[in-house]
Amino acid sequence: MPICPSLVLCENASVGSDRSVTIFRIVDTIWMPQETDHPTGEGVEFANVKLYGMLKANGAKGEFGITIVCRAPNGTTELTGMIVTTFDGELITGGNLIANVRLPWHGAGVYWYELNYNEVTLAKTPFQIAFGSPPRVDT
Repeated sequence: MPICPSLVLCENASVGSDRSVTIFRIVDTIWMPQETDHPTGEGVEFANVKLYGMLKANGAKGEFGITIVCRAPNGTTELTGMIVTTFDGELITGGNLIANVRLPWHGAGVYWYELNYNEVTLAKTPFQIAFGSPPRVDT
């Protein structure tokens, strides 16, 4: 079965000519203006925040449909995407998932992204939606 050794939210991810990935600014909190008001369950997309996943074959061979599931602060889950990728059976070969963050709106709080294959969780990562502005950090 394939594995996902890295699943993070970031501001951007860039794939080089050698297929290596550079991740820019890991994100654990998405800040939104206080006046933000979306209906519960409405799909919201953050084009300025990416979900990055590193997928490795781990000996898997063939085509695999990997689902992207979002768990809301109230515990509800929703399928937010699916990728189909082909693995060649080698241990460390694989691919990269880079997608805009999309979720069903359930207000501020801690959300989780999960990558699943046949109902087995390959990786999961938490992130927070908060209202206001990020705290200023003096350097």
